Parts: sequence; C-alpha cells; structure tokens
Amino acid sequence: MEFRCAMSNRTVLLVDDCPENLKLLTWLLKFGGYTVWTATGGPEALEKLLKAMPEGVLTDIQMPGMNGIELTRRIRSDPRTADLSILAISANAMPENIDEAYEAGCDGYITKPIDTRTFAAQVDVYLDRGRTKQSHLLLA
Repeated sequence: MEFRCAMSNRTVLLVDDCPENLKLLTWLLKFGGYTVWTATGGPEALEKLLKAMPEGVLTDIQMPGMNGIELTRRIRSDPRTADLSILAISANAMPENIDEAYEAGCDGYITKPIDTRTFAAQVDVYLDRGRTKQSHLLLA
C-alpha cells in the first residue's frame, strides 16, 4: 500500500480510551492530511456527532462502558449518522471478533499493532470505498 503525505483533506472522528493510542493515531492521520476529532469513549463520540458530521468514524473496539461494537450499533440506529463510514481498530484479530464488528455495522477493520508507515493510506483506501454492505475490508 502506498503512503500518501498530507493529501487527504478529510475529517474523521477517532475514538479510543487509551491516550497514547489517540496521540499516535491522531499524529499519523494529521500527517496523512486528515482533520482529526477525538473522543475517549462512546458517549463522548455520540455527543460530538450531534454537533458536527465527519466523513468517517475510527473506533477502538475494547473500551470501558460503551465499547466500539455498541457505539457502532448506536451510530447505525440513528438516521442522521446511519450512513457514516465506520472503521474498527482493534487488537482483537480473531475471525469471530472481526465478524462481530461487521455484524454491528463496521465497514472495515484494522488490526493492532498498526503499521505506522501505511496507516493513513489504509484509512484512505477504506474511506474511498465508502459505505458499502457488499464488501468489507480487513486491513492488517
């Protein structure tokens, strides 16, 4: 996958309860040209989505309280946000974990640890495909 620097001009909402992950992923996405909004959990993410609409949501799956699966279900159940692209980012790489994310409504899945050299380009590929029910991407 080719890495593109500062080309995207897209806005995403990044949701992760780990400050270090938020910092790293935000930096990588900004370097890739993204505008990044962050939230430290599902409730905060839903609040931000009431105020403004990004092009996509990138969410960790394992978070306390409302996990990424529940966040995805809530985003999908709201007609205002139902068509947002949602990308799961998780250390859970087992097929059943990935299937659960897709069943909840995720459009793509990137496993941790991420490849810092290609992360923004992976997100580009995923967002370029948009919200599709027919084909999902697994980017490892």
